[in-house]
Formats: sequence, structure tokens, C-alpha cells
Amino acid sequence: MIPHINHPNWYWTFTAEDIFRLIGEKFFELYNAGGVTCNNIGDENHASTERMWDVILSMRLGVLNLPLMYGIGTDDSHKYHKTGLDIASPGRAWIMVRATHLTPEYILNAMEAGRFYATNGLLLKDIQFDGKTLKVQIDAQPDITYTTRFIGTKKGFDTSVTIHKYKSDDKEQLIKKYSKEIGIVLKESSGPEAEYTFTGDELYIRATIVSSKPKANPHFKGEMETAWVQPVLLDLTK
Repeated sequence: MIPHINHPNWYWTFTAEDIFRLIGEKFFELYNAGGVTCNNIGDENHASTERMWDVILSMRLGVLNLPLMYGIGTDDSHKYHKTGLDIASPGRAWIMVRATHLTPEYILNAMEAGRFYATNGLLLKDIQFDGKTLKVQIDAQPDITYTTRFIGTKKGFDTSVTIHKYKSDDKEQLIKKYSKEIGIVLKESSGPEAEYTFTGDELYIRATIVSSKPKANPHFKGEMETAWVQPVLLDLTK
């Protein structure tokens, strides 16, 4: 069994700062497809869970000297015979784990080591990381295009925050907004294969792959098949 922070944007339950200070936790739900109230993509006042992930990683690695936090995908199924935007039906998101044996201990150990990716349908053939270069190979389908974005934050990033005010239920709410230097696209590639080599000034690198194929039984309107590769760190011994 693995504990994790589930659906942080469900009714805006958690903020990035609630999560990035946690000690002893490695996982949070980057993608929860239980219903529209999970708010994975955020709104005009709240960060998406993917943006939260970059804030979490940047603050843990660059300020607090805490380890990586991995993003998982789940469908959070509650209904099994209906589909719809606000119905928590099966098969909307899951993780793919690289393990040598299909046993609980091997699968959990692989997850603890970050040897998995999250997906809402897009599948990968391979992920390789040699300590310096992250390579992604997509299980490409005919007539489908793919865009891979390697995302990270540079060392010495702007850690300042601004306080954003908005009204909700006629009450004034306050939320922190973080620098645009957090979670920037460092490289973008098209096609079935992509790679990124550390230059040495990145805190971490992760990858998001988006396809031109609409997702079946989408969680929100216009959703495309997407996969999220776990963050990696430069290994200076390599």
C-alpha cells in the first residue's frame, strides 16, 4: 500500500504550499478523473495540478532540500456503467510501471523509485535516463501527431510570490501565485521520439507528451490523450 495526496484541486482542497512542505510523502494525484469538481486544469484563480507539480518540485528541490514528489494518475471510479464529464467512470487515467515482476513488492519498489509514468490513454514504448539525458519513445499510432515538452525549473529561480485576491461565494479569498520562472518549457519536440540533455543549471526535468487524438470518455471538453513522465535529477557521477 502507498499513501498519496489525492485530488488536491477537488473543491480546491489543497494548495501547492500545503503539499511541498510534506516530509515522508512521495506521491500526489496529478490527474484525478473522478469528476469535474477535481479541477485538474484549474481555473482563472487556481493553478492546474500540473502547475502545482512544478511549484512543488521547485520549492522542495530549490528551497527546502526535500526529495522529488511523483505525479500519479487515477480514474477514482465510483460509477461503472455510465460515462459523462461528471461521472467517475473507469479507465480515464492510470499509471504504467516498469517492474521486472508483476508482484506487489516489485511494483511498489518501482513506484518508489519513480519508474512509472501517468497517462490518460497515450502509451509509451520506452523511457530511458542515463543520469544526464532523458529519452522518450512513444507507442505512436498512424495519423496521430505528438508533441513532447521537457519542463523544468532553473537553479536560482525567483522564489517570490504575489497574493491574488478573488471572490468565492461572496467571500474574499487569498491565494499565492508563483514566478513564471517555475516550470518552464526547456525544449519542445514533435514526432514519436524525443530527448533532453541536462545543461547543468536545471533543478529537475520532466516531460509531458500530448497527442492529437481526442481522449475517449474525456474528463473535460477538448481533452487529448496525454502522458506525464516523472521528474529526474542530474547525476553528477555519470
